[in-house]
Amino acid sequence: AIVAYERVLEMDPDHEGTLLNLAGIYASLGRWGSAESFLKHATKAHPQSSLLHGFSAEFYALPGAPQAPS
Repeated sequence: AIVAYERVLEMDPDHEGTLLNLAGIYASLGRWGSAESFLKHATKAHPQSSLLHGFSAEFYALPGAPQAPS
């Protein structure tokens, strides 16, 4: 799945769904740095997205997740 999502990002580097899905996949693997990187990219590309803000709240509430930025 990661390879397929990376291909999507080659065509559309700011694709919101792909960025969030990759963040979720990496979080589930415990790769918090990678997960947060995709989440931050999505935040910069789509700052007004309600989907993104909901995902961010859930992401930072996960056990082991990094601390949410202030």
